[in-house]
Amino acid sequence: MKCAIQLMYPVTTETFDTRVRTKGFGICSGVGRIGSIIMPFILIPLDNWNQWAVYVLFGILSFLASIITLCLIEETMNKSLENITMKEEIKEIKEVKEK
Repeated sequence: MKCAIQLMYPVTTETFDTRVRTKGFGICSGVGRIGSIIMPFILIPLDNWNQWAVYVLFGILSFLASIITLCLIEETMNKSLENITMKEEIKEIKEVKEK
């Protein structure tokens, strides 16, 4: 879990556009904290029911998170943040002109 928290900082700051980077990071951090508050209420009854179910739940959630990350996050390696920002702005301009 510690590794996941340490990876959150570079991934979220590279994923979001410069204009919304702090809000995006704050939302991701907040959702993670809400999840850490809720999980004991799920894990304790699950552990009382069957001990292996906790490990299965963590495995399934980790697998789903990795699939979502691979599908939704754009690769930013060897790209400048300005180019990423400009690409998004060009998309917005084209969408406005088409309407």
